Amino acid sequence: MKRSIIVSSLQLSMLALSACGSSSHPSPTTNDGGTESLDGSRRAVTTVATSISANDYHTCAVLTSGEVECWGQNISGELGNGTDSSDGSLVPVLVKGISNAMAVAAGGGYTCGLLKGGEVQCWGLNFNGELGNGTTTNSDIPVAVRGISNAVAIAAGSGSTCATLSDGSSQCWGDNTYGELGNGTTVNSPTPVTVTGITNARVSKITAQVPVVVGSGDACAVLSDGSVQCWGDNTYGQLGSGAMSTSPVSSPAAVSGVTNAVAVAEGIFWGCALQSGGTIRCWGIPTYAAYLGASATLNGITPVTVTVTGITNAIAVAAGDMFMCAVLSSGTVQCWGGNSDGELGIGFGAPDSNVPVTVTGISDAIAVSGASEHACVLLRGGKVQCWGNNVSGQLGTGTTVNSAVPVTVVGF
Repeated sequence: MKRSIIVSSLQLSMLALSACGSSSHPSPTTNDGGTESLDGSRRAVTTVATSISANDYHTCAVLTSGEVECWGQNISGELGNGTDSSDGSLVPVLVKGISNAMAVAAGGGYTCGLLKGGEVQCWGLNFNGELGNGTTTNSDIPVAVRGISNAVAIAAGSGSTCATLSDGSSQCWGDNTYGELGNGTTVNSPTPVTVTGITNARVSKITAQVPVVVGSGDACAVLSDGSVQCWGDNTYGQLGSGAMSTSPVSSPAAVSGVTNAVAVAEGIFWGCALQSGGTIRCWGIPTYAAYLGASATLNGITPVTVTVTGITNAIAVAAGDMFMCAVLSSGTVQCWGGNSDGELGIGFGAPDSNVPVTVTGISDAIAVSGASEHACVLLRGGKVQCWGNNVSGQLGTGTTVNSAVPVTVVGF
């Protein structure tokens, strides 16, 4: 499992959703109009997603019913269906016991769901306390995160999770090797701890982007004044301070030159902020110019902040390990960075790109989520499409065949 995982858990309030006919897990149809998966969990015939989250080797979606479905790898119980198996599931399966979710955040071997009312439940890997229930014992069904009852957004990373609370504060739990919990220490915590100094994180109960993201050993928060603060690993200048550090930055520090952000995403070597006018600014070492989305050749090792070339109307942004994607107001999606596994969505054989390229065949996207080596979009009407690496079935197509162009997840 890779250490560096980025999540952009996308929560979207959909005012008008058209029903999409769906097939289910390849198993018999039941008499009550539902379907039965191989593990006996029930799945509605008509399945419409309202939010998505991709990470590592699994992907999850919240349904209009408030239920959650996940697919892909399940070694640690990250699918939440009461099993853990190296085989996982190549198509969506229902998470047990959740019927009132508002959002979902897929992490590195685990998953968390934000419930109506503000509670958070998590399931899967718990080696570093990722589940937030005070233990380090894995769970293949959801367990409650201790002490949180007023969350409005969640984000998960490779081994730590953060929640934005209704009062504008943030709490995080799990792995803290690089100070990614933001509480001034590098001590892991299996229960939530308060991020130092964050009192005005952008709060909106259902938004297109979460106000706090957790990335590759680091995390960032968008504040209500449009500034961004980051903390954790800064080996590659990914915290945006204009400098690098081999020592953990365990308390939030401001990103230089960003004053009107509405969302943020973090990659391994860089970070990006979506600005209120629809432009995107990224920061990191110029060596990784492809991931910064800069058309000019950049030199040097001093971290810089640059504007992504050609994007002026973005409404959402998400990061993968080595690539970045943005949804534009037109409904199209553009990506830039590495393309070794088809992450850019433009076909195999296409080179890496240091400027945004248009993902094939998408014209009605409303949300995007980046993962280790794959990406998924939520389309208007509730369909989910994914592309990239599919070694564990994380594309949800019923196969393990990679796809360098978007393919529809079974049942949506």
